[in-house]
Amino acid sequence: MRFLTAVGVMTVRAAKDYLDMDALHQKWATLVPVTSAKPPDPGRLRLALRDLSDESAVQANTKTFLASLVTGGAFVVDVNAPLDGLSDDDTLLRALHLHPSQAAGAGAKADPKAPPPEANVDMDHDAKNDSVVQSMSATGKIIAPDGFTPARGACLPSRNGSIVVASSGVLPKLGEGHCLAACSDPFSAPRLPSRNGSTVVASAGVVNMS
Repeated sequence: MRFLTAVGVMTVRAAKDYLDMDALHQKWATLVPVTSAKPPDPGRLRLALRDLSDESAVQANTKTFLASLVTGGAFVVDVNAPLDGLSDDDTLLRALHLHPSQAAGAGAKADPKAPPPEANVDMDHDAKNDSVVQSMSATGKIIAPDGFTPARGACLPSRNGSIVVASSGVLPKLGEGHCLAACSDPFSAPRLPSRNGSTVVASAGVVNMS
């Protein structure tokens, strides 16, 4: 099929603006089968990667097709090269619920003989640490329309609880990607200037301005 051949020589990032996913979904069973050949057809692989990276109305065949290319919590083919930064293998494995960290019993079990963790936070302001706070990483997506102007210091929570603080100007569109350190003082946190000169501050989670 000429269409699949043409898609197969493009990256998912390059092809995404030319693919009418609503129209393609009507013929998805033909374009993306339930399981993949090994090695996968490059065009079918890119269509499936595009569908899963979109995160909306993902087709059932997409999930089973890509899952058939996962063994031991990892893709058996390189998916990062065709994605070209649009997403990554780690994110897609989580979307398929096949990431190693999502496996049953994957969480570390507490050692009953281990000493309790050292308190590092003073919750009642008595000059004595009485609680334990540990850092963690998470991936979130925060979406705001161009032109939305929040008040300085306005907190915008994402779906996973991470927070972006607008420090000035117009909040740009946000996507996924860069890891920023957490902070207790939002105005001392790492800042990323956008193309329009506004600034956002990440106080937790993973964000990126696009």
